[in-house]
Amino acid sequence: MKGTGILAEINYELNGILEKKREQFVKLQRTEKSSQQLLTDLSHDVRTPLASLVGHLESLDSQTAKEKEEYIHVAYRKALDLQELIDMLFQWFKLASHEQLYQMKVYDINELTKEIIIEHIPVFEKKQISFLENIPEGEWFIKLDRVAYARIIYNLLSNAVKHGQCTLIKVEIQKNKDQVLIFISNNGIAIPNDKISLIFDRLYKCDAATSCKKKLRFDKGGCQNLLVK
Repeated sequence: MKGTGILAEINYELNGILEKKREQFVKLQRTEKSSQQLLTDLSHDVRTPLASLVGHLESLDSQTAKEKEEYIHVAYRKALDLQELIDMLFQWFKLASHEQLYQMKVYDINELTKEIIIEHIPVFEKKQISFLENIPEGEWFIKLDRVAYARIIYNLLSNAVKHGQCTLIKVEIQKNKDQVLIFISNNGIAIPNDKISLIFDRLYKCDAATSCKKKLRFDKGGCQNLLVK
């Protein structure tokens, strides 16, 4: 009986190890698939503004002075689009390779969050999105990297504006003992329940059947990495 108990225990441990390895393999497959999707999306998203930029520049010789001015303005906007894509790609690779360095300092989280939000007010007004904030007036000091924190808030707010199809965005900060809780919510289309566990995966985006737009985005994976670090 004693030998049987030992075998059962070994069998139980082996099953646990196998299950853990299966989970790791699934995660690895998901990462590899995301990386392949990255290359596909990057090729498409970079090619589009680049082709437009080249086309406008090639047409300059045959345009009038006024048309040239308009074409140069369009070409400049396309160049900015390219710059944004390249910057996002560079940031993602830095996060993925753990090369990101953080400057941890003490900040008033309430005041810092308000400063970040103020930058988005013109965007909310342009998109006719109402905004509510419930941020305490007192000073709550915590240690964080200002740039990383600003990027997290910026990405969440930008995603709500671009992809949330919402008319209201709310930011709230609460304190729970020694923790500070930050809530960012909107009244847009909810994420499907079966997709919630995936939203912080690198490069994950909703498929064509959902409300998300088909666009290359690194920010969600970036948010997870920034939060973990």
